[in-house]
Amino acid sequence: MVERFQKDLKDLVHETFPEKTITISNLDKPFFNEKLRKLRRLRQREYCKRGKTQKYFQLKADFEKLKLEEIQKYKEKIFSEVEEGKRGSIYPALKKLGLRPGSESETWFVLPSHQNRRINSTESAELIADHFSQISQEFEPLKVENLPKATQEYLNHMSFCQTPVLSTYQVYERIKKSKKPMSQVPGDLHPKLVKSFPDLLVEPVTAIYNEITETSVYPKQWKKEYQIPLPKVEIPESEDDLRNIAKTAFFSKVYESFVADWLLEIIGPFFDSTQYGVKGLSTTHYLIQFLHFVHIQLDLKKPQAVMALYIDLSKAYNRVNHNLVIEDLHHMHTPPWLLKIIVSYLSERIMVMSYNGAVSSPRSLPGGCPQGAFLGGLIFIINLKCAI
Repeated sequence: MVERFQKDLKDLVHETFPEKTITISNLDKPFFNEKLRKLRRLRQREYCKRGKTQKYFQLKADFEKLKLEEIQKYKEKIFSEVEEGKRGSIYPALKKLGLRPGSESETWFVLPSHQNRRINSTESAELIADHFSQISQEFEPLKVENLPKATQEYLNHMSFCQTPVLSTYQVYERIKKSKKPMSQVPGDLHPKLVKSFPDLLVEPVTAIYNEITETSVYPKQWKKEYQIPLPKVEIPESEDDLRNIAKTAFFSKVYESFVADWLLEIIGPFFDSTQYGVKGLSTTHYLIQFLHFVHIQLDLKKPQAVMALYIDLSKAYNRVNHNLVIEDLHHMHTPPWLLKIIVSYLSERIMVMSYNGAVSSPRSLPGGCPQGAFLGGLIFIINLKCAI
């Protein structure tokens, strides 16, 4: 159903909005406008008809004069926008125009080990994908038959009458309120189209969501992660200095938000009231709470010493054991229909790594959870809570 939905949308978008590609580089002439194009056409037409006549030389002189004026106007526009702080409107163009010929606009960093071996971006993408995939391979793939017998029996007692049915109004409101990411994955609509036409999208999307809830089968297209490596330090030396952020389908994230709501209603009481990282309590809240506690102790008539213990988990999001997560959710009395959705969500996940314009081949992810997806953070907290 998702595959057909994406195909129909793609066909309609291409039919209604034909693709137009504009390449910007330091060799372009961004000052070139319609006036210059018209004058250039007149000059070329005169030359083709009559050769280098007096009119041709006059048009050529007019063209060069107008060209210098437009270049000056463009420069003044850049200067004024920079002075006024309008960074968003001019910065992307300046960044691309400042590249050397042949440079890639998406180049963020180059790992020294890759540079020394003189390997290209595609080979680097494969090596980075191998690094994160190998961490995930530390865990056995999630399979129902490998779960404890009690959990298997629990999953088999499905009661479909308990499954919620989403209304088009609920989905419409959630789509409207959801943040529209500017970077899309294959199959996603452009954010402007999602923002402009939620009323046209809501019926088929609601039907897909209710089918997932009823069948407990998560679409395989939405289980593919498009990962990008980001440096954890200013100058990364190796893959260990990178974190992988996952981009997933927009409509998958919207459905994940409903799943997270249903899940928190059940497992919320098992969390500490000061658990941060869940809906409504971010790490910013934690920092405020911590600083408040420290200052209270220091402001006492007899100031108290404050000791804090912090633990840094290496590749924490990549080391989530799917089997343990399902067992923990079973112990928290997650309803079978909801637990089976989580099983399907975590099963047979794959990833591709994007690096400097190159994309790796797919890798399986038997462990870990998507850092950047709606359910990823919640699943990580469940895994960490039960491990502690």
